[in-house]
Amino acid sequence: MGANLSTYSIVGYDPLLSEIGVAVQSRFLAVGALVPSVFSDVGAIATQARTNRNLAPLILEFIKKGQSLKTALQVAGEKDPFFDQRQLGVINTRGESIAHTGDKCLPYAGHLCGSNFSCQGNCLTGPHVLAAMKDAFQTVSGDLVEKLMAGLLAAQEAGGEKRGQQSAALVIKRSGQQCLGNTDTLIDIRVDDHIEPLKELQRLQTMHRIHYAMNYNDRYFRFDQDLADRLEELESSIHGTGKRIPLSDYRVAIEKRVMELKPSLNGVFESENINGAALEAYVDALYEAEALSLKGKD
Repeated sequence: MGANLSTYSIVGYDPLLSEIGVAVQSRFLAVGALVPSVFSDVGAIATQARTNRNLAPLILEFIKKGQSLKTALQVAGEKDPFFDQRQLGVINTRGESIAHTGDKCLPYAGHLCGSNFSCQGNCLTGPHVLAAMKDAFQTVSGDLVEKLMAGLLAAQEAGGEKRGQQSAALVIKRSGQQCLGNTDTLIDIRVDDHIEPLKELQRLQTMHRIHYAMNYNDRYFRFDQDLADRLEELESSIHGTGKRIPLSDYRVAIEKRVMELKPSLNGVFESENINGAALEAYVDALYEAEALSLKGKD
């Protein structure tokens, strides 16, 4: 029997980009090692409360065989004598979702399901936490990364868990070859022990946009001060500049450089968003400059 006693999470699917994932926060050490289970061509599951991680592959196997989510969850429950202490959120690659909250989960415990998402939590300050998570996921524009992060942040802002915060994780996958062609994982980041795990997770998510820019070259996403700061940190580590540039000036500098690198690129910025392909080109140029510099030191 697991010991992940207080958690809120959201499972989600993006039908446009065919991405599926889980985002979670808990007052428990290393929640990312317990709750998320994601298979790009099948579905995603959050297993929490008295966590039984063995339920995830069992349910996913039934989904893979063509069983309905209701049947898969029902069969899993029949095989688990402590199912009344479990909480699960399940979604498949058609955007269908289902959830289970056992009667013996710590109150407040509940879930909200809809098209392309399921929100669930236990030991919450109230049902408004789930409502906030749901509303953020449904209203925030952007890709699945932004929607899942928005859900977690909204849940915490609404009161989160009674016991507080400790760890968080974000896992998203999609069919095909991501991350240098070796995996179907788009993003897999976690904060195992932190006083503000969601703030730290958000920082890591922004860094991931930059250091794994090749994973995001098929979309636009927000170019805000946080992204600019993380990008300047990378430039500083390579060039040793350490100079903080105003956001508007940085946009101009990036656009000029990208158009030199890829003059045929259709739009570096769109309103407040940056073209992922443009960011990839810009970051690649930074790494190439670093490689040339290191060769010169041999």
